[in-house]
Amino acid sequence: MAGECTLQVHELDFELGFGCIVTGLAVSDLLNPVIVSQLRELWRDRGLIVFRGGRDDPDFQVDLSRCFGELQIHAVAEMLHPERTELFVAKGGGGALFRVNGVELSGYIPWHSDQVFTAQTNHGGILRVAHRPAVGGNTGFIDQIAAYDALPEELQSRIDGLDVVYRMQAGTTPNFKFLPREHIELIRPNPFQDGINKRIESGEYPPVVHPLVFTQPETGRKVLNLSPMFADRILGLEDRASEELLRRLAYHLTDERRCYDHSWQPGDMVLWDNWRMIHCARGIPDGLYREVHRTSIAGDYALGRVLAA
Repeated sequence: MAGECTLQVHELDFELGFGCIVTGLAVSDLLNPVIVSQLRELWRDRGLIVFRGGRDDPDFQVDLSRCFGELQIHAVAEMLHPERTELFVAKGGGGALFRVNGVELSGYIPWHSDQVFTAQTNHGGILRVAHRPAVGGNTGFIDQIAAYDALPEELQSRIDGLDVVYRMQAGTTPNFKFLPREHIELIRPNPFQDGINKRIESGEYPPVVHPLVFTQPETGRKVLNLSPMFADRILGLEDRASEELLRRLAYHLTDERRCYDHSWQPGDMVLWDNWRMIHCARGIPDGLYREVHRTSIAGDYALGRVLAA
């Protein structure tokens, strides 16, 4: 990193090529342009930052998020905080219930990029646990730069230039088609799924297209740009070839050996690059309660588009 770093930065996991931990960040640091510049460079280089040992209230979460860009309001209005629309609220306990590989889980969300079902995916977000359950609730992260580098060269060449169609489909489990490592059964639907279904059927979420591979402009590193959740097909391929290729890539991408699994400690906040990382919510036992608040950092990598009719 250019210049002397005044931040307290620690390695996240020596086995992984991404992520770091920043400790003791204070409100005054957010007003220091040198520190803000260092934070932005860390984010670009590492892709994920765990903030620990500092403030963790909603005001600090929003102010810290603004150090990395303008904030945007999440596209799913049903999930917004009733008092602070900058915050997207996800609750586990009493909502949708799944059986995942034989285990019943509430608050489970499989591997995905945020808002990939829109043409302009946000650049990132900061996640904070407002209510932590006694058991479970981890969040997984996978670096798509490392995943691309681990692909065989013939597969790298094959997928370069291909596009993936994403769509928000009515229901819940239809969005889980390309998750070959998980067997997912819906036991109880989300209580506001009917409202989302009506908006989908009215055409509010048209199909969109994103490239399967893109190059990170600042570094020249290539990204395997696949969000298993919401993926529909590869544009221009026959159905069978498209499904086989997407399943192969999703199986490779979701290899847990390249995953950072974050076990939340009191006061933690996590920032990640949504153009580079996929993440998942591991879920909690039914009957427990978990609530997380997340900001959405605006931006447009200018490679997504609405699919023409």
